[in-house]
Amino acid sequence: MNKLKTIGISALAGSLAAFSAQAFEASVSGGAEITISHQGGSDVTGNPLGARKNITISGSGELDNGWGISVFHALGDTHAYSSSVYSFDMGSLGTLSLDSGSGGHGAAAIDNIVPTAYEEADYGFTTGANDIGGTASGEYIGYSNTLGAATILAAYNPDRGGGTQGDGGSAEGSGSAWDIGVKFAPVDGMLIVAGWGQLENGTAGTADVDEDTIGFTYAMGAITVGAQLSHNDVNGGVENTTEALGITFNVNDNLSVGYQRLSDEYNRVGANDTDTTFNGLTAAYSMGNIGIKFVANDVSNLGGTQGSSDEAKELSLSFAF
Repeated sequence: MNKLKTIGISALAGSLAAFSAQAFEASVSGGAEITISHQGGSDVTGNPLGARKNITISGSGELDNGWGISVFHALGDTHAYSSSVYSFDMGSLGTLSLDSGSGGHGAAAIDNIVPTAYEEADYGFTTGANDIGGTASGEYIGYSNTLGAATILAAYNPDRGGGTQGDGGSAEGSGSAWDIGVKFAPVDGMLIVAGWGQLENGTAGTADVDEDTIGFTYAMGAITVGAQLSHNDVNGGVENTTEALGITFNVNDNLSVGYQRLSDEYNRVGANDTDTTFNGLTAAYSMGNIGIKFVANDVSNLGGTQGSSDEAKELSLSFAF
């Protein structure tokens, strides 16, 4: 364990020693999902049946000074943890977190807000749309705070790719990274988002990455519409712009349907690029803790390659507990 981490843990232990915790509550939740999938143009062979499961362990408590502490731990199909978040709620000062892979902070929290009843329009394909993913991904420090109608979500990773999730690592990564996401709700039913991020070139030899996004959703009774524009710029030859449009309609309290369209504009040095277009139809029906969902997506010029088309369909039956 390096010196910096030792100092950080000692300081954290000293801070916690100054406050005694009140009752700590823990809970376990999870779900299971059975799927039937079909791939079109790529003619993927194999068993179309699938099964997914997840278990979430969470806990929270309160210190004598009124601050809150919480732990979130998610387990995926392999029984190895998929993500973890350790948070300190400092009241009006905001919430400080150590986040390992949840995507709940920074620009990753608003990567695609355009409405859909189930999966996004690029689901099921080998290459997805180039909407932003948050430059400070992996294991990072997160901060969030709500000021009036605005919520700020920030993330900072001192050495992205420098180690594995868990007890860190010694390998040098791709340089430091930061990103910020802002959510603003000016009126009932409307949400406006904006995000920015940057990954600096590090010892791994990768180029700098800049990304930004802006979008909105608006709910009018049973209908919700949304649009978002995202931009990725990798210094050294790759620039992508993604436009997202979507609409959902709640037929009743249990049934919703939706349509989403994603358009990728590629600009790669030395490449003859063609715009990629994803279209997706979705439906979802809920019966208490049981859900039935369906998605039918198609794509033209996949990955910016002229004439590369495909389609993907999936039917899902899920259970939550």
